[in-house]
Amino acid sequence: MLAALAFDVVVVPVAVVDERVVTRVFGEQADSLCLFSSAKSLAGFLADDPERLFVMVHGAAVVDYLAHRLDQVRLVVVDAAGPVSMAIPAAVLAGFVDDSDEADSDEADDADEPGPVGAVVGFDLGLDSLWGTVELFDPQRREQQIQALVAKQTTTLGDDAALLRRDMRTWMGRAAGRAAEAGGSQMGFLLARTSEAAAALSVVVYCHAVGQEAGGSTHLGRIEQRLTAKAAPDESFVRILTPGGEVLRHARVKAGSPEVGGENVPLLNIDYWLEAPDRDHVGHVSFSTPHVGARHAITDLADNVVFNGRWVSGGASPVEEVVR
Repeated sequence: MLAALAFDVVVVPVAVVDERVVTRVFGEQADSLCLFSSAKSLAGFLADDPERLFVMVHGAAVVDYLAHRLDQVRLVVVDAAGPVSMAIPAAVLAGFVDDSDEADSDEADDADEPGPVGAVVGFDLGLDSLWGTVELFDPQRREQQIQALVAKQTTTLGDDAALLRRDMRTWMGRAAGRAAEAGGSQMGFLLARTSEAAAALSVVVYCHAVGQEAGGSTHLGRIEQRLTAKAAPDESFVRILTPGGEVLRHARVKAGSPEVGGENVPLLNIDYWLEAPDRDHVGHVSFSTPHVGARHAITDLADNVVFNGRWVSGGASPVEEVVR
């Protein structure tokens, strides 16, 4: 659980009071914050309680929250129903926050008086060497990158794999073309593999210009309302709070594309929707994999990839991380 507070998400029970979502307090411990390592652990604690609302919050955001509210929170109780529960003084967890960086940042801001962040032009996942990436803006460069990826993945198969290479280039070309037509900026393919098999996981990154929020409704609120209105019962929607703002995660299983003979192949799709710091754009990161049985592991991987992404401003370096 301590690792989750540093690098992952935790479950926080909430309640709706006067149309506001507030952290739920149990019993008379008004100065205690209850956290859970999973929805299953929370369910075990709630037992027959019909009120079962919760949000997933990145652990780093919880620690930062505690650092600024030690006058309100005395104790953090983790997985209160067991089997492994613990109580940690809030001051101990808050001590992990380094205030010196914040102070240095404030001094730098006062000295330099920087102007406002420029308009957002994209969202960068910062994919490492475990991923092969294809830039979608330039068709010629896109084709060159696909050829290089296919050659790298089939280098041990020799000349007998010519037909396989052609089919792979065709499939990847079609997928990248569809993503580009839909406004995608980058496509990634996980290259990690074991001695027996390769993991099939792809991701496409979009950045949509949507204008300023209006009518008292947030961009994420409108997107969630639109998606849930046509969602199947087995689709899931989770709001995740990060230091960079809220993230909406939408997961569902659907059939593959008939264009490549995948209409009978179930695919797990995990979409992330993120509001940009300029409030004029929305990021959309879409993962797809046939490994439906590995849903939890794929979701953990996708979460970590998205939470370490950064917004990019026009002609500049990344301006804000979703999670740090």
